[in-house]
Amino acid sequence: MNKEKTLAFTFRLFGETYPPNCVTSACNDIDRKLMELQPPGVIAFRGVGEDFNDIARMIVTQAARFDGYKDMPEDLIPQFVEGETENKLRGLLRSYVGFKNTGYEFRTVLD
Repeated sequence: MNKEKTLAFTFRLFGETYPPNCVTSACNDIDRKLMELQPPGVIAFRGVGEDFNDIARMIVTQAARFDGYKDMPEDLIPQFVEGETENKLRGLLRSYVGFKNTGYEFRTVLD
């Protein structure tokens, strides 16, 4: 999710508005809250990307080592398959913070 969605997600979780320059604090608070809720299969909430000013945030549900490289063609990257863990997490987020599937996706990224 982008910075705006991350801040909106933080507001749903805590009922607080974080200023745009505090997105790192918001991310740390989201990560702590997810660990408190202990949803099945959640590893972390973290940023991914090359440029610090344009980092996307994601809830990590699967991880594996892979010797890829920057700008590698996506069709060469082994893809995780969405499963039960992600469905359970969506249900928890729907009930806990009014999460809607709109604008969010399950995807594999190299980081």
